[in-house]
Amino acid sequence: MSNPHSAYIIRCLELIEEKLQWGSAHGWKQRDFEQLSDLIFEKTGTRLSLSTLKRIWTGTFSSAPQPATLNALALFIGFESWNHFRASVGNGEKKVDNVKSRKSWSRKKIITLIALPLIVGVVTVVVFTLGFRAGDNSDENKVPFTHKILSSGVPNTVVFSFNLDSISASRFYFQQTWNDKTRVSIPSRSNNYTSIYYYPGYHTAKLFAGNKKIAEEKVLIKTKGWEAMAYADTPLKMPAYLSDSINDGLLYIPVEAIERKKGGITKGEFCVRFYNIGTFDSISADDFELTARLRNDIEHGGLTCQDVRFFIFGEQKMMVIPFSSPGCVGNLNLSVSDTYIAGQNNDLSALGINLSEWQNISLTGHQNTLSIVTNKTSLKASYKKAMGKLMGIMIEFKGSGALDSVVLKSKAGDPVHRWEF
Repeated sequence: MSNPHSAYIIRCLELIEEKLQWGSAHGWKQRDFEQLSDLIFEKTGTRLSLSTLKRIWTGTFSSAPQPATLNALALFIGFESWNHFRASVGNGEKKVDNVKSRKSWSRKKIITLIALPLIVGVVTVVVFTLGFRAGDNSDENKVPFTHKILSSGVPNTVVFSFNLDSISASRFYFQQTWNDKTRVSIPSRSNNYTSIYYYPGYHTAKLFAGNKKIAEEKVLIKTKGWEAMAYADTPLKMPAYLSDSINDGLLYIPVEAIERKKGGITKGEFCVRFYNIGTFDSISADDFELTARLRNDIEHGGLTCQDVRFFIFGEQKMMVIPFSSPGCVGNLNLSVSDTYIAGQNNDLSALGINLSEWQNISLTGHQNTLSIVTNKTSLKASYKKAMGKLMGIMIEFKGSGALDSVVLKSKAGDPVHRWEF
């Protein structure tokens, strides 16, 4: 690890390990890094990949990690940014440089190093990193930010309009979604940015001045009923769009059809997603009933753990409800609005089901509680922050799974959307 950030990265990783209480990272398994990726995303809104986390912890990167990566690590342990973290431990730089292991730091030293330079660190971040004029309290409510969708379906071009005249910063950025990997630099004098969306959904576009978010805009990319697409391993910039999605009375794409559509996509791990976005105007994501009959058996294209995930998109928040074969439950993490339940530290055995057989899954949102019921199990999860109006549903299979039917209605029972494929 030979770059100007090395000593600070070591110290940051020590603090993360102390925060997690999982023991030394030398003993972590892949699922530990996967869980850490989820925890960092929940805390910071930035998704760090498994490979990125492993490279950082093993020191196998040729140059300094990306600024967004360093910022996410610092945010995760309570700092405002990476610069804030560096400023806060700056007076102890020689001590940090001399760290040969991650065992020599006492709690007293940590408190001293962090507390004394705190004010200096905050000032440094505000003045030098964000670059705002003195006395300028601009926030996202003061920056005009609108968009225009040019077509229907996906891919879809969206033109964003904004006015940055009231903001002074060294650099500005546009971010297409919650994923900071979509962040790109934009000229300070520009008034427009054009972005192509390859996935449907209810997206949140953002504007940044330096590392400070100054505006955000919701973007609804609708589907015409259920639309299918596939991608390999991790989401690609452009997935394989699958038009013939109903086969033998099921919402299902045979593996060979995916192979013909995008050669090589099924050679390794792949996912199939079914989206239905923007057609539920009268239903609340806090008061709904969704039932689905599905399977993800290996014989018909499911992968080893037979994973299935339901995504419920609300105006304000979202839910991610995972299922797998019982033997893989330890990999699952349940996210319900502002509630996050990690499978490694909680009993999510109710989400382990036999997906080689047809399963009836029921998801009910009512009074800030999500109830999950399958053929033989049940689970409840409560949350505080309201989801808002239901904007869409996405069901994701690891491999090629099948849906026999889907029924959606409000808790009161009306209106009803029923799909018998």
